[in-house]
Amino acid sequence: MPQGGTPADKKDSSDGVRRFVDQYNGGECFFVTPVAISSLQPGDLIFWGGEGSAYHVGVFIGGGQYLDAANSSTPVAIHQLADYMPDWAVRVL
Repeated sequence: MPQGGTPADKKDSSDGVRRFVDQYNGGECFFVTPVAISSLQPGDLIFWGGEGSAYHVGVFIGGGQYLDAANSSTPVAIHQLADYMPDWAVRVL
């Protein structure tokens, strides 16, 4: 997905993350480990909502920022983590 653009099929962040994992992991299973919000590293997945009931996902890119698309009609954008703190995060191994 190009920065600042909307994918042609107008998907949201969760669809983009799923496609990314499939593309770079060959669709194979992958492992994740929980990570504290205070210990985020670029590439960590951040979630809003409870574990097992998350309603949104973003990708931490470093510098206190994350990438996401709020919904299918919003382009992918960079946001400040401090403006909307996630509830939990994982690191893909």
